[in-house]
Amino acid sequence: MKKEEQKKTNTDRSRLAFLSDVKTRLVKEYNSISARIGSMISKGKGLWEEHGTKDEENAAEVNEYQNRLALEKNLEKAKGEIEEAIKKVEAGTYGVCQECGKPIEAERLKVLPSATSCIACIKNSRQK
Repeated sequence: MKKEEQKKTNTDRSRLAFLSDVKTRLVKEYNSISARIGSMISKGKGLWEEHGTKDEENAAEVNEYQNRLALEKNLEKAKGEIEEAIKKVEAGTYGVCQECGKPIEAERLKVLPSATSCIACIKNSRQK
C-alpha cells in the first residue's frame, strides 16, 4: 500500500472511531436528558393540586412551577439538538457547519457534540 493510501486509510479509521465515540456520547446524553424529563414530569404530577391558602404560598407555587417549566423546556430543546446530531452521524453529515458548509472544528465537537456551526460562523453572527 502506498504511503498516501495508508495515510487516507488511517484518517478514515480515525474519523470512524471519532464518529463512533461521538454517537455513543450523544446517545448517553440523550438517555440522561430523557430520564431527567421523565423524572420531572412524574415528580410534578399532583404537586400543585392543593393550593395554598395565602397569597404568598400561591405565589411561591407559581414561581416554582414556572421554574420547572423553563427547565423542562431547556431540556427538551437540548434533547432535540442531540437527536438531530445523532441523525447527522447516521447520515454521514455530522460535523458540517450549517452556515458555511465547512467542517466544524474537532475540538468544538468534543466540547459540544451537538454543535451545528463552526467557530468562525459563530463569531461572524455575533458581530452582526
